[in-house]
Amino acid sequence: MEQRQGRSCAKFILGGEHGVVYRGRAIALPVRELGLTLRENPGFAGLRFNGDPLSTEAFERIRDVRGLIGPTSPLEGLEVQSSIPVASGLGSSAALCVAFARAHGLGGDQGERGRAVAEAALRGETFFHGKPSGVDPYTIATECPLVFEAGRRDYRALDLSKTSGFAFALLPSGKPHSTKDVIEAVQAFRGRSESTFDSLIDEIAGNTESMLEDFESGRLAELGKRMNRAQSLLAKLGVSCPEIEAACERLFELGAVGVKLTGSGCGGYVVGLFSTDRKRSVQTSGGGGERRGGEGNLPLVWTESLQRSGNP
Repeated sequence: MEQRQGRSCAKFILGGEHGVVYRGRAIALPVRELGLTLRENPGFAGLRFNGDPLSTEAFERIRDVRGLIGPTSPLEGLEVQSSIPVASGLGSSAALCVAFARAHGLGGDQGERGRAVAEAALRGETFFHGKPSGVDPYTIATECPLVFEAGRRDYRALDLSKTSGFAFALLPSGKPHSTKDVIEAVQAFRGRSESTFDSLIDEIAGNTESMLEDFESGRLAELGKRMNRAQSLLAKLGVSCPEIEAACERLFELGAVGVKLTGSGCGGYVVGLFSTDRKRSVQTSGGGGERRGGEGNLPLVWTESLQRSGNP
């Protein structure tokens, strides 16, 4: 039985959640501190996730996902090792799909490798989310900070030349979520009040464009304000929750200049923007953990997302 292996990373969305599904763009960055590796046919039957055997039903679902991505070779066993939290807005399902695509060399020519892997992974993402925007598999497949437009599935790499003073930290709200359920709830909101919904989506799209300008111009304080505005708009859309608000407040207490949920919301992670000086102060004081946690009691993930890698 042929053995194959693939790897991938996590991602976070800085701006444009939900708006990118309808109109406008999203800003997203890879999180290389969190990763996933899969091995096909590792010498046992069935599915093991981080060493734990899962049900036959779960294995059959994953085989269905793999089939959507493209591989047709037999799959009798699968081992997945992942530090990416599941149901948390960091792209765990997209990471699985990207790893499958890479394991089977679905990347095409070098210049288009990121896009080809993303398109293959996006087919698998439909199993989990119905009609995903594509921002997750594109960010993870390219491992490149990018701005993404769902309608044309077009993207470009972010200009990082003025962002050396930025630092991002991710903090769990402690509440898991289902992206598909959140998307359905947002669609129900639209059905109840289309005019209010359209107004909010327009504001989210406009605020995201302002975030992009502030980000690429290196304007820390202004970007922080835009992030706070984004959180307010997402709350009005109905995708925040008390757990998210509490996590945002904790990041403010640590000195973040801007905070917001990341991903679909109603749980999952929040992201905070810090100056690099403040990051060092937080780490020195033991107020937050390093990368996957460690120092202090707060499970912060400090991410080095502002480094270009991969194939934009």
